Amino acid sequence: MKSITINLSLRCEFLDKAWTMKAIIAGASGFIGRALTEKWTGQGIDVIAVGRSKERLREILGPSVDLLDWQDIAENAGKLIDNIDVIVNLAGAGVADKLWTEQRKQEILQSRIKATKTLAAFSARNQKKKPLLLSASAIGIYGLQTNGPGGTPPVFDEHSQLDNDHDSFLAQVCRQWEEATQAAVENGNRVVQMRFGHVLAGNGGLIAKMSLPFSLGLGCVLGTGRQFMSWISLDDLYSVMGFLIDHQEINGPVNCVSPGAVTNREFSKALAKVQKRPCFLRAPACVLRLLLREMADEL
Repeated sequence: MKSITINLSLRCEFLDKAWTMKAIIAGASGFIGRALTEKWTGQGIDVIAVGRSKERLREILGPSVDLLDWQDIAENAGKLIDNIDVIVNLAGAGVADKLWTEQRKQEILQSRIKATKTLAAFSARNQKKKPLLLSASAIGIYGLQTNGPGGTPPVFDEHSQLDNDHDSFLAQVCRQWEEATQAAVENGNRVVQMRFGHVLAGNGGLIAKMSLPFSLGLGCVLGTGRQFMSWISLDDLYSVMGFLIDHQEINGPVNCVSPGAVTNREFSKALAKVQKRPCFLRAPACVLRLLLREMADEL
């Protein structure tokens, strides 16, 4: 009961402050951004959504949200962006949306770096009120790791050494992504790099991509199934953001994951059980690598 009481008190503390908060959400058209925009506007938070196209944002988010494009942010244009309290940076091309050609890999990297540098520079220019920058990252920053003795998962915290021994494309992306916040850090803004695990919800993200084959009874364990998956529910991610906003002593990287990782086999079996379907199949690693190449090992 103690943890439940603490979580509820933190959530109430955040909601008490929420009515006067003004926030920018970049990447508001994505799975997490859409849900966060809807939740925060419903709580009375003044949300400004940022994306490449105001027209597309309006179609997705409706009439109740103020909109800016990246040029507006880069040029510090308009009174909308005065007195911002929080900037949430979720911008970037989808990692698993397309096959990783060299061109796609550059798009994944550069879309994150450019957006983050633009928001960090914007934060640094606002001297009157230094907004908190909550910038997305991912636990992929720790690289490709193997299980320990007895199949135990590797364990990392925010102070773990980042080295090149387990380097990967996503590790390089995440490191450069976090480094792109430097202008805001040097200006004295509070900056938190949120290292996401798999974000789970019934209507988007990983679950949405896996639901169709599982609902057809074609769900399968990937490779050996022994690889561990760290995850967080979308609702818990909201609570994490509220916690980070309330606790001004927190700076730097924060791992946004549940306390217990599960293996791919455990995750697949649980998803199949929820959908009341079997999960007897296994996709061999060699087939996955043939189809997805580099993506197979990293995702």
